Amino acid sequence: MAPNDVVVVLYGGNTPFVSRPCGDDFLFMGQAYVDEIMNGELVQDVESGRRQDERLHLI
Repeated sequence: MAPNDVVVVLYGGNTPFVSRPCGDDFLFMGQAYVDEIMNGELVQDVESGRRQDERLHLI
């Protein structure tokens, strides 16, 4: 990972990925291992209202 990289979980999945800002878009860099969100915890947080989702334009 590099400074300003963002860890994301895509709808329909539980695996975190790294995306890198590129102007108004984001480059899809690949999978990430983040212990606290490897088993769907982030998706559960969004569904329960503890976290809010965001939309990214991946290139």
